[in-house]
Amino acid sequence: MFSQTGCDAVMIGRAARGNPWLFEQINQHLAGGHCFSPPGLAERKSVIIRHFELFGQYYGLELAFLHIRKHLIWYTHHLPHSANFRRLLHSIQSESRFFQILDEYWKLLESL
Repeated sequence: MFSQTGCDAVMIGRAARGNPWLFEQINQHLAGGHCFSPPGLAERKSVIIRHFELFGQYYGLELAFLHIRKHLIWYTHHLPHSANFRRLLHSIQSESRFFQILDEYWKLLESL
């Protein structure tokens, strides 16, 4: 957009949902066009856990489950077997069950 239109800024909007790394990717590109490698599984899981913790602090655990499910759709959109993972999350009622499902799914991903 910068080269085609001469604009001073672009909107990111929904592109950042589930991809908080997008901002670093843009910064690296603007700084010299370096390739940005997507985050690994460990970093993705770490961000999901942190996001859930922040939801819990802000909304309380009951509402945190509702909010994190929406975000997990974006975080896992292109990952294998993600539909089944997200389906399992619809039944969670406890923090321990959330982490159990997350850990099981991540072990599956790491084995692929």
